[in-house]
Amino acid sequence: MKKLKFYYVLISTVAILSGCSGNNQTEFSSVTSAADQCTSVVHSSSLGKNGKTTLRAIKKIDSYYVRVGDSTTQFLVLEDIPYVESEILDNGDPGSAWRRCMQEKGIVFGSKS
Repeated sequence: MKKLKFYYVLISTVAILSGCSGNNQTEFSSVTSAADQCTSVVHSSSLGKNGKTTLRAIKKIDSYYVRVGDSTTQFLVLEDIPYVESEILDNGDPGSAWRRCMQEKGIVFGSKS
């Protein structure tokens, strides 16, 4: 009977983790894809123009909890997404051209602080 409970908990944990990681991966992939596209657009639009263009990365931090029985575990997912600042396109607000592009794709980032 104890073996059966152990296998049930093990299978439940694997199923939950698979579901959680699959959703996060899909969400992250769309953010990364949009960030790649926007970085490329802003960078290529800045080429040949006066002003400094700086390629950077933003840390994306997600966390989720998995509870099985009386046990709870927290998982953190840390990823870097591409980001660019262009003096000529940002008009004094670093990263604004990139954030505007991301917003057009439905992904909103706050201003740089």
